[in-house]
Amino acid sequence: MTAEIAIMNKNAIALAADSAVTVNINGDSKIFPTANKLFMLSKFHPIGIMIYGNASLMGIGWEKIIKMYRKKHSKVFFDTTEEYAENFIKFLKDNDKFYDAEQQKTYFRDYVIRFFNEVCNAIKKYEKDNPNLDKLTNRRNRTKKVEYFCDIIDKGNNIDDIHDSIQFLEKLKSKYAPTLKSFYDIIFENHKLTKGAKSKIFNSCYKLFSKDINLSTDSGVVIAGFGEEEMFPSLISLSINGYIENILRYRKVDSTNISHSLHSQIKPFAQSEMVYSFIKGINPLCKEEIDKNRINAFDDYKNKVAEYIKDEFNATNDKVKEVKNKLSLINKEIYKVLDDSISEWIQKYHIDPIMSVVSSSPKSELAAMAESLVNLTSFKRKISSKRETVGGPIDVAIISKGDGFIWIKRKHYFSAELNHHFFDNYYEGDNNEKE
Repeated sequence: MTAEIAIMNKNAIALAADSAVTVNINGDSKIFPTANKLFMLSKFHPIGIMIYGNASLMGIGWEKIIKMYRKKHSKVFFDTTEEYAENFIKFLKDNDKFYDAEQQKTYFRDYVIRFFNEVCNAIKKYEKDNPNLDKLTNRRNRTKKVEYFCDIIDKGNNIDDIHDSIQFLEKLKSKYAPTLKSFYDIIFENHKLTKGAKSKIFNSCYKLFSKDINLSTDSGVVIAGFGEEEMFPSLISLSINGYIENILRYRKVDSTNISHSLHSQIKPFAQSEMVYSFIKGINPLCKEEIDKNRINAFDDYKNKVAEYIKDEFNATNDKVKEVKNKLSLINKEIYKVLDDSISEWIQKYHIDPIMSVVSSSPKSELAAMAESLVNLTSFKRKISSKRETVGGPIDVAIISKGDGFIWIKRKHYFSAELNHHFFDNYYEGDNNEKE
């Protein structure tokens, strides 16, 4: 995992990223604290890029891809940050050498296995929780579980670049049907499905690749800085999944533009709970638990009042039901008032003061704040019982309209004193791009 952040005001944008990366080796995971996740997107223009989530695209590391893009488009500039993002996506779509047939087959296999395991694990959990059901009931419930997951895929949004979904799905079937069947037989060996359920899950597997469905394998890509015609910084967040049958599976997640009306913004990526805790004064998981318990308490209160009315006044069942319905409406109104008042308090005493400081902070303070917030997440992981998936040196950069992309802190895997040639050649034309 990763902790990354962008802090923006009218003058500049600060980007910071940790260096931890988790690598799976023969079924075991190992954490290396040396990954590069923050880069210049251009050596000559005020634009940067951060990567989180999956560290590669179709088996090719993002660092290599970004430096290939930078080499090809080193002196190309665009009017807006949005256009930089569009050009980067175009570069990914147009480079067939990134995606050979074997890579696409591996991508199909891995994605299908992940989906099959998700369905199968849901079936296993249900059967473990209900061990005394007969075989017929079990088969029916397996079908229901399959239908639940298939419905999610059916309701997903189609990928924009797929203009003929029927033709696209037929191509997948003609190429990958044997692969699909072989892994189905292995994963569902002990959880036999009906022919109808099997047919549904097969069709959904193909549809997975035509829908905007994320099975936690995406790479997050953040492109931020200034376009040629932009006075204030902008940020585009993308989610990129993979490439199959000439289709790049990606989506635009978010965009933020500082303006005369929006003076500042703090945008965390990947592991963001500590940043939200800092900004809002409460951990989001803690707030979620409080909200859940509050709803349960209101429901409990409603039921107890209804029981009291029934016992004390010998009320009919219809009257008790009427009281419960009325109390449900009252509870919703009270809950909304409570939620609104808490949100207003958080906004007034936490968010607004912080954003006010950010809006007037000089570049050096933006950089220090970005580094501190990534450090906060790293420290939390260090003192918790969870694995330290955030850590290592923190790379920090400031991007401004006048000065461009400036490194505040940057790690190297080599000694700068022993590699003067690297820095001497760094800006000497496109052919000297280093990996």
